Amino acid sequence: SNPRLLVRGPPIYLAAMQRSIAMASRCGLVLLAVPLVRGSADANPLGKVIQLMDDLAAKVTAEGEVEAKAFQEYMEWCDDASKNAKFSIEDATKQKGELEARI
Repeated sequence: SNPRLLVRGPPIYLAAMQRSIAMASRCGLVLLAVPLVRGSADANPLGKVIQLMDDLAAKVTAEGEVEAKAFQEYMEWCDDASKNAKFSIEDATKQKGELEARI
């Protein structure tokens, strides 16, 4: 199935997720070939790289959640503005009919 159909959000968020997934899949192949040593990140350069990748993944996830929340608030504002505009149009149309009847 198409991943774009499964995730809803702003196009920027989708693009960032797709880049993250692509990077993770490429890095996953490297990580499978090398044994993981987590405890000695300072002594092992590969451990440092893994730690940096974990930190980056956490940062991207946090930024994505913030962006998703902002996008949801924006969509709610758009819905409210649309409803208000529709009500204003209906009200003005009704007043127009009443004023035309007076004339």
